[in-house]
Amino acid sequence: MRVAIALVVAFIAAVLVPALAIVVPYAYGSLSMGDGYGWVRTGNFGAMALAVSAGHVLILGVPTFIVLKWRDVIRWWSSALSGFVLGCLPVGIWSWPLLYPELKTSSSHWDGEKMVQTMIDGVPTVAGWISYTKGFLFMGAFGAMGGVAFWLVWRALRPNSTPHSDARATSALDQPPSARAGERGR
Repeated sequence: MRVAIALVVAFIAAVLVPALAIVVPYAYGSLSMGDGYGWVRTGNFGAMALAVSAGHVLILGVPTFIVLKWRDVIRWWSSALSGFVLGCLPVGIWSWPLLYPELKTSSSHWDGEKMVQTMIDGVPTVAGWISYTKGFLFMGAFGAMGGVAFWLVWRALRPNSTPHSDARATSALDQPPSARAGERGR
């Protein structure tokens, strides 16, 4: 029962941490400007962020946990790496610049100084590839946050598993000979 509670709380942390990491700066920006509808916008954005985060965790995170648990490799680094990959994967697929090259579209965006072409006649430019890479790395960072949050809560709440074989051997050897029932009469 304690394992199930630890899992549920860890998965909730994996949903909440990335969602809050993106909603809090949005709320600060929206509310600090004196926006009369800032709370409404923040609430809507927060609901959307929670839905996306929950979808990632349920659809991608739970199966990944099962595989990592089966392989017995749930560590901080495997959780962070898995979260990063799972954060990158959907946005990397959905925003792939070569998804519809036959449309021969062109696009541009503001890079902070000027408008730059990101796609010309269906072919991404260097600026387009840089923009694409920044986007999926950004989402990967949120996934890594969720993975680390999961691992921290899982590690703190899970019941102690069976000691390693080295620990069992050491603890048996630390006992006085009279307490080692299996060695009597040898």
